Amino acid sequence: MVAKWGKLKKEKLSNTTCERESVSSLSRSNEVKQMTYKSNRDWVMNSIMIGAWLIGILILVYVYTSESATPLMTFGFGPLLIIGLILITASMSMSYELKDEGLQVSAGFFGYFFPYEKMSSIHPAKGFTPGGVRVMMSTKGIAIKDTEGNPMVKISPEREQEFRKALASKAPHMEEKNEAV
Repeated sequence: MVAKWGKLKKEKLSNTTCERESVSSLSRSNEVKQMTYKSNRDWVMNSIMIGAWLIGILILVYVYTSESATPLMTFGFGPLLIIGLILITASMSMSYELKDEGLQVSAGFFGYFFPYEKMSSIHPAKGFTPGGVRVMMSTKGIAIKDTEGNPMVKISPEREQEFRKALASKAPHMEEKNEAV
């Protein structure tokens, strides 16, 4: 009976240890998750996306219902338009991850990496201004300039203030400026 109780107690202890390990690995994965930010979306970008889909659907309706549609339009253009709309929609899922070496920006099938040592300053970004890699689903966001003063990337993280603090902790040499880019 004593041997059985001792064995049961050891099993219970090892289960508790496993639970502690899984909880600590969970908290580590939450830390990693907290360094990944999704792109903020505003009504302008959502309207553009909905508009593109509506135009695409109207063209498809015309192609498949028109008597003057050729087989090339029906069997070539129609499927290509559908694939194009799907690819555009897939590329609209954007995320920004602060890694140890730099900022990883993912936009659908595309990915960009920006090392912290090449970043010099962070600015507000507004509108559809050119310059740098624009990976944002909003008309407002953040522009990061490189060491030569050129816009490097424009992004729009959901929790912008939290992202700025995390970026400042990863790249303390960056200046925060108030001039919009």
